Amino acid sequence: MLRSLYSGVSGLRNHQQSMDVIGNNIANVNTPGYKSSRVTFMDTLSQTLQGVQQARATMGGRNPMQIGSGMSVAAVDKNMGQGSIQSTGRTMDIAIEGKGFFIVGNNDDFLYTRVGAMSVDDNGNLVTNTGERVYGWVDTNQDGVIDASQDELQWINLDRRGDGQITNAVAYASPVISGANEGDASLGEVITETTTVTDRWSVVAVDNAGGSVLPGGDPVVFTVTGERSGPVTNSGTGNLYFEVGDTFENPSLGSFTVNGGVAAQASRTYDFGGGTTLTATADEYGAGGNDINITFVTKGVNQSLSVAVVGNDITVNLATDAAGNVTSTVSDVAAELTAQADSLIDVATAGSPGTTTVPTSMLGTQYLANGAGPNVGDSFSFSTTAPGGATVENITFGRDGTVVGTFENGTTEEIARVALGAVPNPEGLFSLGGGKFAETPTSGSGLPPTVAGTDGTGTITAGYLEMSNVDLTREFTDLIVTQRGFQANSRVITTSDEMLQELMALKR
Repeated sequence: MLRSLYSGVSGLRNHQQSMDVIGNNIANVNTPGYKSSRVTFMDTLSQTLQGVQQARATMGGRNPMQIGSGMSVAAVDKNMGQGSIQSTGRTMDIAIEGKGFFIVGNNDDFLYTRVGAMSVDDNGNLVTNTGERVYGWVDTNQDGVIDASQDELQWINLDRRGDGQITNAVAYASPVISGANEGDASLGEVITETTTVTDRWSVVAVDNAGGSVLPGGDPVVFTVTGERSGPVTNSGTGNLYFEVGDTFENPSLGSFTVNGGVAAQASRTYDFGGGTTLTATADEYGAGGNDINITFVTKGVNQSLSVAVVGNDITVNLATDAAGNVTSTVSDVAAELTAQADSLIDVATAGSPGTTTVPTSMLGTQYLANGAGPNVGDSFSFSTTAPGGATVENITFGRDGTVVGTFENGTTEEIARVALGAVPNPEGLFSLGGGKFAETPTSGSGLPPTVAGTDGTGTITAGYLEMSNVDLTREFTDLIVTQRGFQANSRVITTSDEMLQELMALKR
């Protein structure tokens, strides 16, 4: 008799807990990012009146006889499925379409949320509507582009200059190559630091006796010219010029490397018969690759020997007499080519110089397989540009979480990128209220974070918020079922009470 009474009591108590969960779900039907819960029941221990009896030769088996003692709550499970995405018209509202969580908190307190109502506080921090800072990548190298492999992970602050304003204080460089052999020239990476003025600089190839002599010719060095004041020296020697391969460094301007400084050498041997040969070797620097063209021509009568170098084309104008016959010897040509510093040509001869004339129809081409580089006359220029510290007018978010600023002068720059945490078991998170969750041993960790749209995380949509995933149809159905279950258990208690009253009446 008393067992049924306590079974009914357990039913009332646990149906009341189910009612509490349903009521909380319905109360949060319009709460952004809210995740609904459900209650599942289980029966409790049963009292065994008779155990199991195995069948024998003379007697059949018997099943156990047990009477249950009520029920209890087995689990309160979270439904971490995505809620509907609702437009808000506010550019600072962002929603995750798919899996993942925003990482919020302060210092070493990492929490997770799906509520993307963002704003910027008076210190330039990107924060949630409950005041927690948002974690992600910031533009630490101040190049106006977010690269998760280079920029640092930290609590996002959009004030890159530390002056209390969100400005486009990033300077950027645009290398320009010009000169007679611009196809040979190349610049390495150009890095500049923040500045508020526009400066133009050029690096020009010149002859300089103080430079190291390159194989086969005069030194090729680079001087830095421009409008900016202050010392400009290369990292290796402290000189005001730059040899091929030197790195240009200045705390105010940044650094770059003048070409690669790797020599590439091509040789072409011309056989004029009679044991006489002429070998022309071209030494070039860089990694572009070139064809070296040497053309032998005559321009008429009474001409003198001369060599013209235009880009990669070397033209040898052979000397002639009054009758138009070639009078240049192999040694003459070799000496004239060797004298051309621009071409970096080193010429050697063999055989019997002075006895064989050079054929007028000879044309040779040799490809520099390892590339060609700057010659005297090549120039490299770049400009560092800072828009003058214009303040931000609008902030938008990209699909990968990139925070893009639009500034007063019409420029746009990537300032930061919101990171997402891919939690292995979201249902194991511990709810802290306010749409925030903390890690537990069963949830796993969402750190290190990932870029939206990668590693199984969803993409980000700006101007939207994720709404509650409460299904009112299901909740009202569960409301009816819970109510009827509560009523039925109350009837068990009243009926048990009436039976106890009848038992007590026997004494009369």
